[in-house]
Amino acid sequence: MKPVWIILFTLFLIGCEQQEWLIIDIPDSATNQYSGYPLSDYSKQTSYLQILPYPDDSALKAVESKLIGEWRSCDYGGDDWQNFEDVSSGTPKHIHQRIQTWKKNGNHLVFAALKYESSSCKCCECEPDNDKQSVVVIEQQIPWWQFWGNIDELCNG
Repeated sequence: MKPVWIILFTLFLIGCEQQEWLIIDIPDSATNQYSGYPLSDYSKQTSYLQILPYPDDSALKAVESKLIGEWRSCDYGGDDWQNFEDVSSGTPKHIHQRIQTWKKNGNHLVFAALKYESSSCKCCECEPDNDKQSVVVIEQQIPWWQFWGNIDELCNG
């Protein structure tokens, strides 16, 4: 009976460890940096999530187009539009580079959009403090049943 408890305890520890999923957010032009946070910090604010278990080229291309389309459709505003194609400002070329990196590394991909309730936020991908878009990407191999939503609904709420 003792080996059974050891196995169960080991599985419990593995389950606890999986709670610390890493979120990598595409940086804006101001900071150009990434930050990692446990998923629990975002869980109450995250509206849509989708996991893609190492998709093929056509699936990656569709996701990339969708992300870029949502980026363009939201009100980014200001002088940042002049640098829209600048890789360093977290824009389409930068999204393309990151997706290619994920594909090369063979990682599973999960995309999430944060939806903030803010009077100054006119887009589902805004940060409440400075109105900058924040397309948030979770990069981890996670069981699909722990997520919900669909990337097609990113800006439809």
